[in-house]
Amino acid sequence: MSEPASNIAGAMKKKYLILAVGDLAAISLFVPLGVRSHNSAITFAVIARNLLPLIVSWVVVAFILDTYKKGGIWRLLLTWLIAVPIALLVRAALLGRVFTTVTAVFIPIAMSAILGLLAAWRVIAWLVWRFVGPGGGKAEGEMLDQNAVTERS
Repeated sequence: MSEPASNIAGAMKKKYLILAVGDLAAISLFVPLGVRSHNSAITFAVIARNLLPLIVSWVVVAFILDTYKKGGIWRLLLTWLIAVPIALLVRAALLGRVFTTVTAVFIPIAMSAILGLLAAWRVIAWLVWRFVGPGGGKAEGEMLDQNAVTERS
C-alpha cells in the first residue's frame, strides 16, 4: 500500500474509533440524565443496571452489522433500532417489568432520547471534522485531492 493510501486507511480507522467511542458516550449520557430526571440517587448499582444492557447490546449489534467499518447513517440507525429496544427489554427484565405499561411507555421515550443524543454527537463530530479536522479546515475530499497533487509533483 502506498504511503498516502496507508495514511488514509489509518485516518479512517481512527475516525471510526472516535465515532464508536462517541456513540457509546452519547448513549451512556442517557442513563444519568434519566436517573436524575426521576430524582433517583445515582449509585454504581443503578448505573450498572441501566447502562450495561445498553453498552453490551450496542457493541454486539454494531459488531454484527459492521456499523463502524462499513459506516453510513442507515447502518447507524439500524444499530439503534435493534440494539436499544433489546437493551431496554433486558433492563425491564432485570427490574421485573417486561410486560407492563411502564415499559411500553418507557421504550419509545428512551429510544427518542438516545437517538437525540446520538444525533447531537454526530452533528458535532461532523462539524468538527468538516471545519477543524485533520485537513486544517479543508473538507476530506479537498485533503485527498491535495495529497494526490503532492504525489504527482
